[in-house]
Amino acid sequence: MDKYSVDFSKVKYYIEIHEVLKRDLDFPDYYGMNLDALYDCASTLKDVEVHLFYWYLMVEQLGHYGQLVIETLSEAAQENPHFEFVLEEETEDDVVI
Repeated sequence: MDKYSVDFSKVKYYIEIHEVLKRDLDFPDYYGMNLDALYDCASTLKDVEVHLFYWYLMVEQLGHYGQLVIETLSEAAQENPHFEFVLEEETEDDVVI
């Protein structure tokens, strides 16, 4: 299983969430930068484990939209047995992936 880390520590605007996800998860150029596109891409990932760092800062900064990102990833993981994601409480430096 391929493991990826996503760092949301510098995210201040909703579009930045999608820019980070697209870059860090190597989403295709046609990634639509919205929740529907996030679900579509995440639900088709193969043998991928994603560790989300500073996700709580994203939720704090963007409120409901940040929570919707987490819910969308959760729904995609339920749909796709080849995709897992982990909400990390530690900093990226503290966790070995």
